[in-house]
Amino acid sequence: MLPGIISTTIVDGSIGLVTDNTGLHVIMGTAPIGPINSIQSLSNVSQAKTTFGSGKLVDACAVSFDIVSSPVLAMRISASVAGSFSDITVDLVGSSDGALSLSGSTPLDDYQIIIQMVRAGKVGTAPYPTFIYSLDGGNTFSPETAVPGSGVFTVTNTGLIFTFTNGAVGFKAEDQFNAYAVGATFNNTDLSNGLTALLGDSRQWEFVHIVGPMSSTLASTVATYMNTAETNKRYVHAVCEARDISLLATLVSGVITFPLTITAPAFLRIDISSDGGSTFPITRNFAPATATYATRADLIAAMNITSFTGGYFSVGAGTVANTIVISIPANGGLTSLKVDAASTALIGYTSGQLSTGESENDWINSLVADFANFVSTRVEMCAGDEALFSQATTQYNRRNCGPLVAARTALVPVSEDLGNVQRGPLPDILNRLPNGQSGLYHDEYVTTSLDQARFSTLRTIPGIQGFYITNGRLMAPNGSDFTFVQYRRVMDKATRLLNAGATKFINATVRTNADGTIYEVDARKIEKNIYAYMFGNMRTDCSDIKVVVDRTNNLYSTLTLNITANVRPFGYAKFINLTIGFAPVQLVTV
Repeated sequence: MLPGIISTTIVDGSIGLVTDNTGLHVIMGTAPIGPINSIQSLSNVSQAKTTFGSGKLVDACAVSFDIVSSPVLAMRISASVAGSFSDITVDLVGSSDGALSLSGSTPLDDYQIIIQMVRAGKVGTAPYPTFIYSLDGGNTFSPETAVPGSGVFTVTNTGLIFTFTNGAVGFKAEDQFNAYAVGATFNNTDLSNGLTALLGDSRQWEFVHIVGPMSSTLASTVATYMNTAETNKRYVHAVCEARDISLLATLVSGVITFPLTITAPAFLRIDISSDGGSTFPITRNFAPATATYATRADLIAAMNITSFTGGYFSVGAGTVANTIVISIPANGGLTSLKVDAASTALIGYTSGQLSTGESENDWINSLVADFANFVSTRVEMCAGDEALFSQATTQYNRRNCGPLVAARTALVPVSEDLGNVQRGPLPDILNRLPNGQSGLYHDEYVTTSLDQARFSTLRTIPGIQGFYITNGRLMAPNGSDFTFVQYRRVMDKATRLLNAGATKFINATVRTNADGTIYEVDARKIEKNIYAYMFGNMRTDCSDIKVVVDRTNNLYSTLTLNITANVRPFGYAKFINLTIGFAPVQLVTV
């Protein structure tokens, strides 16, 4: 053989680059079908629909597929809190006397239902009346559909059944029926069982997105499980969702003195407040069935308010003596409330003159108060809804911003700020609602408050199209290093790498000095090895890492190697000061 190079071997693994589970997350929520408390690996929307049917869980998976374009893990949990329907409010045209009822075993999701008659007619008589319907508050409508001869129309994959019935006249074009439906959701036991199963599964993931409204009580349960995971060396966090603004308006009677006697043709006056009872600018009249009522309870019974079911209607005493308070769904257009089951007597109001029920400020104050004493460095609470497009239903549903926050988290590196404008606007949000308002039902830029209260929110930015995450916030206490999600993610990734890098030195043989402390050369070797492993996997996620082996510990007596790692994170330009002016004129001397 001639002198020369015999062979070349390329060494792999020296810098320790590994594939981890950064961005991989579990989406947990309720659904009408599918295995319970069992993680399912899903690759596309069709598979999600086949596995879980429909609803918020499927929609959240669809958002993740659209933004991240990678498989997700999903888990259905039990829904012990049953869904419900509101009573239907009506807006009939002229002499129209058609009626509609809403039924079904339970709604499979939250729906803002609008049923609009398009062609007049009577059920079962040609030409048949036709209608369109919306399940998302009017953002999208179905094709025009003829009322079946039976009068019963089942809305596929919703749990909703519309039943049309005739009066003497039947339906007229532009008759409108409005209602709300609330899907089943989980209670604390359901949540605990789901999280127990989740952490009992050996598959590794970075965070869990829990779909559905949470109070601070439920969030505390999540925090407990995240802390337990940390104790067991699973470094994960949770993206959770706060409740939405209550879509209820308030109808309040004027002051009534009992016993009450009403002599025909007199009416009971109903005053309507849009500000919680401070003022009553709207007046409607009610003709009761009998003349005299001894007590307020008797009058309430006569109005048959207690017959309404579904959880949206309530009646009780107002703060002013002898007032009656009735909660009813708010919606667009003229609305009527049936208050006497024995007749067609109606109290009507124009909801445009009312608030949407709970004011935005009241909702904000309620959330802030609920979570004021809740702290966790592993729980992110998302607040505020938007009109979010569903790849599963092709509708723009009113949804919490949680799916968008979770998907953006999964998309970007652990060190990237979720509010990074350079990443571009969030997709799938309706730019304008039918009423011309922004697709954000809460815009943190317009009403700044929840961000400082540690909630993750969405916002607009003047001069830039689209919608953005304000900040990725954790519910961390004042002074915590984990105010923002990226700090949590960076530290968790570094911790996982430190554990993995240090594990190889379990039962390692090291040289010692006379006092039992580690030999300097061996300490440096360990430091260099762990540093190379950690920084090799995090050079794009932090400024630097320092690894230090304790030189003072007596290994003979403790059998313990103390290793400290310090991560220097990136800085983030949260605020920018600008200065601008005209360039000074340069005078030329001749």
